[in-house]
Amino acid sequence: MTQTKILIGIGVLIGLLLFKQTKPLFLKVILIGLAITYGLGYFAEFPLGTIAYALFAVFALAFSVWCGFNQKWTRLIIGIFTVISYIFNLMSFPYDTNLS
Repeated sequence: MTQTKILIGIGVLIGLLLFKQTKPLFLKVILIGLAITYGLGYFAEFPLGTIAYALFAVFALAFSVWCGFNQKWTRLIIGIFTVISYIFNLMSFPYDTNLS
């Protein structure tokens, strides 16, 4: 398990602990989706692991778009960096974050 997976796991756990305080239903759906795809990401077999990996990036992108529309700039930057790191890892660019 890499340090990045540990940090993302801590973030997912904190998000689930703050689930009741999350107000918009759209954010609750994104939070549940992120938690499920993070958990499914531990199955390294081809179909399930790859789909979970891609869906985590999609949920992070949806979160970033929502933050952009609601002018939450710090959260937007965090979500964009998450999406970019997943794209770099997917494309095997140099200096990727080695999430897998």
